Amino acid sequence: MILDKITKEYVDKVFLDEEEYLGKNKKVNQTVPKVSVWVITYNQEKYISECLDSILMQEVDFDYEIVIGEDGSSDNTREICKKYADKYPEKIRLFLRDREKSAIYDRNGKFKRSINSFLTFKACRADYVALCEGDDYWTCKDKLKLQYNIVKDDSNVSMVYMDHTIRNRRTGKMKVSSTKQFKCFKNNISKIDKIHTSTLLVSRSCIYFNENWMYNLNITDLTIKIKAIILGDIRYVKKRVSVYNIFNEGSWSSTLVDKRILLKSYKSWLILLNYLKGRGYFSTVQYVKNRELRRYRSSIRIVLIEKKNIFLAVLCLLPVFLMRQYSIYTHKRYWKL
Repeated sequence: MILDKITKEYVDKVFLDEEEYLGKNKKVNQTVPKVSVWVITYNQEKYISECLDSILMQEVDFDYEIVIGEDGSSDNTREICKKYADKYPEKIRLFLRDREKSAIYDRNGKFKRSINSFLTFKACRADYVALCEGDDYWTCKDKLKLQYNIVKDDSNVSMVYMDHTIRNRRTGKMKVSSTKQFKCFKNNISKIDKIHTSTLLVSRSCIYFNENWMYNLNITDLTIKIKAIILGDIRYVKKRVSVYNIFNEGSWSSTLVDKRILLKSYKSWLILLNYLKGRGYFSTVQYVKNRELRRYRSSIRIVLIEKKNIFLAVLCLLPVFLMRQYSIYTHKRYWKL
């Protein structure tokens, strides 16, 4: 679909028009889940089974549903998801997306983003939502139980996060994350980049996007974390519960050397920072410096070491220079809200 800007109205329309795989009379549709597990996948045939198996192994004493948004993969991902949905109708709700509707392009034919994540959020029925993208997986059988017990006992909690492990698919190396309990998000919100999506359980209000500009950012996970901080209390459980895979086919990390995506990410951060600037939640300059400089420098290293393209490395360095020169006001003029 060719759109200048993604709107809430468009996402709502696509969601209302789509049908659930195997219909709405499955056993899972007859339950009232306490937790929805949000899973999105696209061209991840090598990883999606591991992801779904890790969610299905959860040992809980309440009903939960697995809501899968399959985004029209060109590999065998769709068939794998259908097999799981056929085998586990008491747990899985599968949505097979049409790329002609979910994939958004600009007028030059360049891919902007997919709305699969938003559509899958809308399909979640529970008051609390756990997140796990199709190329990541959980390692702890009681992850959901531990997190749900916390929010069940305290309705003011909007997000529960835990520890994770990082696995490089190219080298096979595993790295333990440095996540820890951050006592003050308000004054040092840059800490939230250490919290990985696969460890989260959030309240439903955190995944509700009510303004059009929110649909045009390519940093949905950050938006969710920011909303959680604003809407309630944050809790941390010191336990390693998931594996975050980097450099997979179809993953965000595999696209970091794309200059256009890097620039869009930078602009998206500035829009969100501008939105929260007057709310006293963090220092704009310090946050951009801490978070975004690390991302661009990492991209430069990847380009130099793996791509051996000095010219592209210089282009990746350009946003770092711009970051120090341009104010949020300047970017607001050219990136209209």
